[in-house]
Amino acid sequence: AETGNVQCFSCIDRNDGGCLKNRVGTVTCNPDEKCAETITTIETSHNQTNILTKGCGDGRLENTLEDFTFHGINAYIRSSQCNGSFCNTNLKTDQNESSDTEYSNPNGVQCYSCIGNRGGECSTLKASVVNCYSKYRFCFDGNVTLTIGNFSAVIPLKSCSRTSRCPVQMFSSNEVTLKIKGACCEGNLCNQDLSNKTQYTDLSPLVPLDELVTKNTSISSTSVPEMS
Repeated sequence: AETGNVQCFSCIDRNDGGCLKNRVGTVTCNPDEKCAETITTIETSHNQTNILTKGCGDGRLENTLEDFTFHGINAYIRSSQCNGSFCNTNLKTDQNESSDTEYSNPNGVQCYSCIGNRGGECSTLKASVVNCYSKYRFCFDGNVTLTIGNFSAVIPLKSCSRTSRCPVQMFSSNEVTLKIKGACCEGNLCNQDLSNKTQYTDLSPLVPLDELVTKNTSISSTSVPEMS
């Protein structure tokens, strides 16, 4: 093992070739750090994307693989740290994990589906319409915020979902943090735009706006006896 500060490859690849040989950068790490690389796979009911980062790591771990599940959205995080300069060359964007997906049992529900690596990819005009299957009987619209060290990215998602209620969740694994935020709904193509209907753990499932207005009107019109 080397002593002193190691030098490492440094890059971010969002399926755009950012870690190719002609684009990768270098970085000098602190004495207690190692070269590191992490590939994060986000998998929805019908789509998948990989984000690869290379740089300096905290030096504590060598190889890890963790997975998280959010109402049918899966995330896999594979991390590797190594000794020596420029040793972080093992992970590629075509290396990923995935669940065993079975599309042969459509259930009659349709949702918009997309993963937005770059701007506009998850707009309703560009999102695909997919046939949900098996236990995916609802729709999701939201985003994943991925943070790895100093790198942060917001990834829009539309997908089939396994539940009608999808409160905000956060997962952490070493230097990686995933925050999934959005909402789920019931009905064909109901996930066109749920950006203003984020669900939290202490809120009831989505309620149509006109129903809320009706309830509020009836409450405000109820007379309350004056205190004597």
